[in-house]
Amino acid sequence: MHLFLVDLFISIDVLSPMIKQIDSKKVIICNINPIQDHGKNKLIKYFIKKKIKYFNFLPISEKKYISYFFTKIVLLLPCLILNKLRKFIQIIYNNKNFTSEKKIKIFLLKNNIKSITYEESAPENYISQFYQVAQELKIEVIKITSGIGVIKDKSVINASKMKFCNKIILPNSMYIINKKFSKKVKIIGSLRYTLHWFKFLNKIQGKVKVDQKKITLGFFKKFYIKEKKIIDKLIEKLNKTNKFNIITREKPRDIFPDKCNIFEEDSFTSSQLIDCSDFILTARPSSILAEALIKNKKVVLLFYANAELYKTPFKRSKAFLKITNEKKILEIFKKKIKMNQIHRDTFLTKILYNWKRPKIIKKDLISFYNSLLKIN
Repeated sequence: MHLFLVDLFISIDVLSPMIKQIDSKKVIICNINPIQDHGKNKLIKYFIKKKIKYFNFLPISEKKYISYFFTKIVLLLPCLILNKLRKFIQIIYNNKNFTSEKKIKIFLLKNNIKSITYEESAPENYISQFYQVAQELKIEVIKITSGIGVIKDKSVINASKMKFCNKIILPNSMYIINKKFSKKVKIIGSLRYTLHWFKFLNKIQGKVKVDQKKITLGFFKKFYIKEKKIIDKLIEKLNKTNKFNIITREKPRDIFPDKCNIFEEDSFTSSQLIDCSDFILTARPSSILAEALIKNKKVVLLFYANAELYKTPFKRSKAFLKITNEKKILEIFKKKIKMNQIHRDTFLTKILYNWKRPKIIKKDLISFYNSLLKIN
């Protein structure tokens, strides 16, 4: 069996396209997040319907029952109170561990686990335990990168990146790979950023209705960050013109309980926002922009709101519209701009291996996971 560990929403988003390709009889999904319950997530519900085993949390260590149930009781409090307990929740998420290596070992043996896959931002307090037990049982641990390496010009695969894993799957060859770890790296691509996966998401998520008479602007922003104030000010100005549908989406990495999560208040996903938008605007160097390009959306990068964009591959690419001054923003919407497909394809080919050939990515993934079943 292949075990996939999910944590925050981002991990479900990243791992789901892979899980869908593997025989459902050979997959188990386990939530390692003590704060969030993913049982209502549409992708998790889809997998449960497909008879994939889903565990909402790890086996609890006998010594930690009291602290675990105390935490669960605290999480039942109203959001108004939980907002004041943000530091407490952060400590629980990052430092508190409610299981044990003994419990994990029993869990892995009982379910005949042959491989463990997790997304790289998963908390080390749990991943380290899984890794230690997995090495003892000779089980391969696979790390999946959260995005597609667009935050910096070059990301490095070194000892730090290879911590708590036997192999790492990459979406492209932009990474600088230390020779010591070259045999542990698999460049397969990312099914998450293919038209094949987008069509599937549309089926289970549906579409967002907007006023077709207006230009729709989709904003991606990050909560609790300086640039958010700049973007909110821009949105306020654009709203006053009454010429645009404006929809926003927070970056979904909040560790808060689902009922209090900022991004959970949105009535749509990132993919839905992109689908219904004419323009995508952001000051964040995010992998989600690849989806916007693949869907032929005009992507506007607000360089004046975040200088970090100058340190990313976005700076040189002509696949995006770059704004260095807020005064120039309205000029873009007045013009009938056609994005250059050659520039788009060049950028996407650089950051996404085989993005136009999902069948090859699927074949390589299935082959890779089947090989893990034969190791032990």
